[in-house]
Amino acid sequence: MAILFLETTFESSFSIIVLDNNRVFLNSNKTNKKQSEVIADITKKNLEEADISPINLKAIYVTNGPGNFTSIRVGLAFAQGLTKGLSVPLYSTSALEFLVSNLVNKDIKTEFLLPIIPSRGEDFFVQVFNSKTGKNKSEIEKLALKDVIDRYMSEKFTIVKLMPIPSLDEIIGKEAIVDNNLSDKCLAIATKIRNKTLKPVKKLRANYYSPPSADEADPKWYMVKKR
Repeated sequence: MAILFLETTFESSFSIIVLDNNRVFLNSNKTNKKQSEVIADITKKNLEEADISPINLKAIYVTNGPGNFTSIRVGLAFAQGLTKGLSVPLYSTSALEFLVSNLVNKDIKTEFLLPIIPSRGEDFFVQVFNSKTGKNKSEIEKLALKDVIDRYMSEKFTIVKLMPIPSLDEIIGKEAIVDNNLSDKCLAIATKIRNKTLKPVKKLRANYYSPPSADEADPKWYMVKKR
């Protein structure tokens, strides 16, 4: 069951293929080109390296944010186009759930995992997950640094980051998991897809932050900063 994974919320485009034998092929945007200009190229390169055709893909997975509005749209639009063209199921989770997917039930000493993604300025996207079951215990929130510290700096939470976050690390002085192994994360999601514990999405939703001028839009389609 060859599965294509698309990730565009971490300021770069990643195209990852997991084959039946769990071999992983990963390509990313290593140029200054826009994500919309490279997502098809890196996916094509991935298919060539895996020595498969698009018709060999049996499922497609894409993260749906939170993050940059344009970046998220690139990933979602490309994934939806492929899904319809190939008539395969589409799977999706938040980038925050993707971030902790390979860490659930992995001898984490705290009760909860707290993945963090930087937003603009001193703001962060966060979501709480049970470290044993992987179930989300909160909705996605966009919080100022002070609110992250006030709410989540306790022995119950282990912070998970894709990379160091200097502004956060300097203040909290708290041990955190820095895990940028995207291959392991995709393998964890692939296992859920194969075991049918992750369900295909019928309607793809985006989790992104919009400026105040968009406040009158459907609130399901953007993240409003909580004060």
